[in-house]
Amino acid sequence: MQKGKLWGYVDRNGHLVIPPKFEEAESFSEGVAVIGYYDKELEWVGATPRKGRWVRRFISRSGEWAVGGTFVGIDRGFDRGMAIVSRSLGYSEKSGGMISETYVIDKTGRELWKLGSPSVDRFSDDAIIVELERKPSGHSLYNYKDREGRLLCYSSFEDPSGFSEGLAAIRVNDKYGFINKQCDFVIEPTFAYADSFSDGLAAVKDASYLAGFIDKSGKWVIEPRFDWVDKFNEGFALFLDGSKSGYIDRSGNVIWHPSE
Repeated sequence: MQKGKLWGYVDRNGHLVIPPKFEEAESFSEGVAVIGYYDKELEWVGATPRKGRWVRRFISRSGEWAVGGTFVGIDRGFDRGMAIVSRSLGYSEKSGGMISETYVIDKTGRELWKLGSPSVDRFSDDAIIVELERKPSGHSLYNYKDREGRLLCYSSFEDPSGFSEGLAAIRVNDKYGFINKQCDFVIEPTFAYADSFSDGLAAVKDASYLAGFIDKSGKWVIEPRFDWVDKFNEGFALFLDGSKSGYIDRSGNVIWHPSE
């Protein structure tokens, strides 16, 4: 709950459990929550010595500090006992800015392994997207790491999605397909765009850039005829037809006709 500019927590009966005292607060996950606040007394060195900085920490359900230590970044809390966090390494003359180190911790705060990537995504189907190379053109190549910190794929990809239902969308030569966790293509890259699987179907776009849905064999289940579609959720998906929106079922039938 929010009071003024500060956040706190209530229980399911609406009773105040943790008073509003945080500038940032996320939902509880696996018994802890991520909060953020501006520490006016924190001293640190950038290009010059400074005082005051945003920090992020974990709290328990009683509002006490949990896990241990402060971080410059925490990615969405814990997932099966693991969280992705970042700590500052200080100012770098070479880069002309602050640099940080990102790694995976367990519920005790123990470092499990470093990600070795300037850009990461959260766990999805037990895999994390990591950036391995940033080209002079500005494009990056990505791979996946499992919960042990091991790379999954023998090669890297541009613009990968997280794994969902065992498959991930991958772009190769401006075409999208899907790989499994052995990093083999199970659906060849033939689509102009592809989103993750949800409810057994994935939204993709054909060469005309119209959107529809395919199954895990790569066959069209709902032919491409929409300007845009969202993922299926509990059997329904939102679509856009020009400036109008509506909902379809898994057979492609419009159950809520387009409206402004």
